Amino acid sequence: TAEWICATFEETTLPDASQKWVATAQALHWANLETAQPEIRRILVPGGKLTALWNERHNDASSILMRTEEAISRHIPDFDRDYRRRDWNREMTSTGDFTQVDFDREFHHVRMSRERYLNLWRSHNQLNNVAGPERFATFLNEVEDYLKTENLDEFDVPYVCEAWTAS
Repeated sequence: TAEWICATFEETTLPDASQKWVATAQALHWANLETAQPEIRRILVPGGKLTALWNERHNDASSILMRTEEAISRHIPDFDRDYRRRDWNREMTSTGDFTQVDFDREFHHVRMSRERYLNLWRSHNQLNNVAGPERFATFLNEVEDYLKTENLDEFDVPYVCEAWTAS
């Protein structure tokens, strides 16, 4: 069973040594690791683990994704992706609360309709915020026009899922 609590990485409100495994999907970059890692260590049982997962689009494996990235570069050149390129091996051991990090990478595809693909981008909060309404609409219109011109109603979107597990 799962229980929903309103908390943060830095202050989980969970009891000491109450968790076997803490998993986070594409959210650890929001945490202040100097306070989050000791807190996560506190709630883990001895030998417990922390896993951070990122499910990234595999841009080099798809002309659709490459075209989308080109549109971002043209219309929203100030969009910064550096938060996704952090050295998580180093980051997850930075406080000394975790000393070993194991890494795994798996490739997969997700079948999407044109509308689902566009909605994926509509839901990209950081891109929306950096772009603002006008630039974001221009970007999205270009992607939609490309998909229509190429008659891409349904297609595979390649991903690479990366996992860092610290103990």
